[in-house]
Amino acid sequence: MFCTSCGQSLMTDAVFCDGCGARVESAEPVSAAHEVHAVDSLTPASTPQSQRFETRPLLSGALLLPDGRTLELPLEGALRIGREEPQRRIDLDLTPFDPKFHTSRQHAEIQARFGEYVLQDLGSRNGTTLNGKRLAQQEEALLQPGDRIQFATVTVTFELR
Repeated sequence: MFCTSCGQSLMTDAVFCDGCGARVESAEPVSAAHEVHAVDSLTPASTPQSQRFETRPLLSGALLLPDGRTLELPLEGALRIGREEPQRRIDLDLTPFDPKFHTSRQHAEIQARFGEYVLQDLGSRNGTTLNGKRLAQQEEALLQPGDRIQFATVTVTFELR
């Protein structure tokens, strides 16, 4: 039996409902068919159009380098940018474009995140700028097609393909 006031399950010999204090005289048994109907009413009959998701192909990022070459960015993970150093991994060595070593060894990183690319300065000495705005050390910025990135004195352009 269930309380008609709050729906609490009742003991057969109860005088008052433990949940709301209503008198058991107001309680009546609930049929199994009624219970199933209540559950069915919570299930949507069909999926609304607004809940359907369309997929779009992932576009890969690329950097147009100062010498005209294009460097494809990974779809996952990160690309380390700086000057070659024997002890640490660098994916894009800027030494050929920066003979005076203005770029830091660990200058910046471009991370692929959920189909987007994020630029982060890694605490470089001479800075990283995005479209003329200098990023603070450790600051992150979302990249858009056509963005111009400057690592100290070396400028590259971000593209999507």
